Amino acid sequence: MTVERHSALERELRSALGRLGVPDALVDAADELVLFGSRAAGVNRPESDWDVLLVADKRPPLLPGADLLCVPRRRVETREWLESELANHIAAFGLWLSGTPSWRNEVRRGSACAVERKSRAICDRIAMLAPDWHLLSRPFRSKYLTLIRRDMQRLIMMTGGQPVPPTPVLDATWREHGRVADYAARFVTKDVLSGATIAALSQLETTA
Repeated sequence: MTVERHSALERELRSALGRLGVPDALVDAADELVLFGSRAAGVNRPESDWDVLLVADKRPPLLPGADLLCVPRRRVETREWLESELANHIAAFGLWLSGTPSWRNEVRRGSACAVERKSRAICDRIAMLAPDWHLLSRPFRSKYLTLIRRDMQRLIMMTGGQPVPPTPVLDATWREHGRVADYAARFVTKDVLSGATIAALSQLETTA
């Protein structure tokens, strides 16, 4: 990234945060200011949120239009953070607008804990939806199947030791893979996602 692009992004981000009521003092006090997500990858829409990591001890306010994640310095050095899906994403796709990415090269891709959390999240969502699936309208069924499909893509990338890209990249690379359950059956081993879960997903797709 050129110096001009770096400076322009920082100005744009600070301006956006200012409009949302985030004080400059909070941003300036952070050890690291990192833009991640679709805007960092250049695949954002005009209305996309600003995904921002502040490595700082002071918590930011909760604001619409911005996803401000504040992580204390001591936490970014922990195994829990370094093995997380989010840390892997930020390390691979984040843009450091200020501060030094001291932990960036320490992330551990494809950790068993991160994969297990993602697998459990998929299983829990499918189990939650299944009993009342017939009560949902088609738009809502489509919405939830899209969420499951994205998480399935993330899970497969994580098991392969790859960082998870922003959501628009997942959507653009999905193309014509067909049914999500068939996709999962091809690429996810049974020790990661049970056959029963894939069968339940197949049933949801059949009645979508």
